[in-house]
Amino acid sequence: MDIPDEAVIEIMARAAGLGRAWEQFRGDVVAAACQVASQRPALAAVQPADDPWPPMRVAEDRRR
Repeated sequence: MDIPDEAVIEIMARAAGLGRAWEQFRGDVVAAACQVASQRPALAAVQPADDPWPPMRVAEDRRR
């Protein structure tokens, strides 16, 4: 398991708008980041669907 450095976690937390959480609950933010890092191999195995939405079709113009 590759645990990110605390400086990297801080940068990512602030970029995600969690600056206040970082200041008040640093240990919790670090724990959450470590939890995500430990799940990274499982997340990499999940492949998104090729096209999750049905193809869009243009409705024909019925005003004619």
